[in-house]
Amino acid sequence: MKEENIDMNSIESIILIVLIVAWGIYMVDPTHKVSRWVGYRSEGTRTSLVNWKRAQKMFYGISIPFFAVLVLINYFIPLSNLVAAFIIVGWAVAIMIIIEIHLG
Repeated sequence: MKEENIDMNSIESIILIVLIVAWGIYMVDPTHKVSRWVGYRSEGTRTSLVNWKRAQKMFYGISIPFFAVLVLINYFIPLSNLVAAFIIVGWAVAIMIIIEIHLG
């Protein structure tokens, strides 16, 4: 039986697609209410509609371009799975810190 390896470029592409779909769902809702299902959610973002909107704008505004660039970089200069995973985890921590500081 052939063992298949997980291609990090595929995972990055899937994350990018999921982010774009989630952003689309968020944009379809004209009220942009605080959602239980879609978007960046933390205690700080759910305290008010203003915080919610600001957090979503920052989350999608930073995340979609970041993953688009990461997919392109990995396409032209293939990254090892470990490096790609480190970048993704680092991004997740960084985006949380950035958003929470700006909501503070």
